[in-house]
Amino acid sequence: MVLGGSLRGKTEWAMSLFRCPLLLRVGALEHFPAGMRKFSRYKHDGLVLDDVRDMEFLSAHQEQLQGKYSAAVEFASTPGGTCSFSRYLFAVPTVVTVNFSTKNLQYLERHDWLGRPGNRVVVTLPS
Repeated sequence: MVLGGSLRGKTEWAMSLFRCPLLLRVGALEHFPAGMRKFSRYKHDGLVLDDVRDMEFLSAHQEQLQGKYSAAVEFASTPGGTCSFSRYLFAVPTVVTVNFSTKNLQYLERHDWLGRPGNRVVVTLPS
């Protein structure tokens, strides 16, 4: 996770960590952007979730972000379940960019999953 002020180069730095990352602009979305359909383990060596404005997004998508070693995880489906898409994200590095104004930053201290330093690394850029 890259934490810093607006327009501090968080996204550019996150992208530089990979040869060919998939960049998804999350913003205030509640669901993964449709661009997640483009993710390919054969092409992308990382995932950058850009400008997450509420840590609840990460909490709500814990299963997808953790990845499962034995199966692909579902990202979207129709109410009847006839159409869906899944991706296999086990061991895919993910970088999330957040601002100091992001909602629920206290999740980094108190959340069962995000609050554990063994589950995430936070790099704070100077303001």
